[in-house]
Amino acid sequence: MLVLAPMAIALIFNFELIKFLKFLEFELLIPILHDSLRGAAIDALNIY
Repeated sequence: MLVLAPMAIALIFNFELIKFLKFLEFELLIPILHDSLRGAAIDALNIY
């Protein structure tokens, strides 16, 4: 049981870390996408 505990902790830690990184990625990607979409919309309006 003592052998499994560090492994379980490491697995949980890795899972939390991946979740956190995905969250960060999501938080960073949305504004970038939002800005680029807004830029594309402005460009489209400028054409017409």
